[in-house]
Amino acid sequence: MRKRLNSFLRDRRGGAPVWVAFILLILFMLAALLYNVHALYSSYSQTRDELSRCMAVTLDANVANPGLRDGITDVDYQSAMDALEQNLRASGWEREDSGWVKRTGNRPGCCLTDVSADISGSNLRLTATVNIPLPWAVAGQTAVRFPLELYARILYIEP
Repeated sequence: MRKRLNSFLRDRRGGAPVWVAFILLILFMLAALLYNVHALYSSYSQTRDELSRCMAVTLDANVANPGLRDGITDVDYQSAMDALEQNLRASGWEREDSGWVKRTGNRPGCCLTDVSADISGSNLRLTATVNIPLPWAVAGQTAVRFPLELYARILYIEP
């Protein structure tokens, strides 16, 4: 085995450029994969952060006792749902038949489908499926779907 490796390294017939090209191709494919993964993760993280902010603002604006002097942190369901929808629109999300879409320029960006929100006391739970478009098509796929489950809660710390 060692003899073959030495003969490969000392090959004078011109096989080295082929190996260099092959290694460069592998590195290019790895870089493209890492770019795709990074683009997907940053889009997912940005979507999660925007929705968390909308949920926190919704709870803060609709708490039953804004002064929180007596520890009652319940939230009215209908007013909170209306405020959540208003906060999503203010963040750039548009309601469509399939769910919510956030556009980037002229083309659709992230899309939320199967959205459900539930309020229980001072807790807001939002579940959805996030459809994130790929930077380019991979094996015929143009978007990736991820489940998303977010919680927001009003905390009351007794003095």
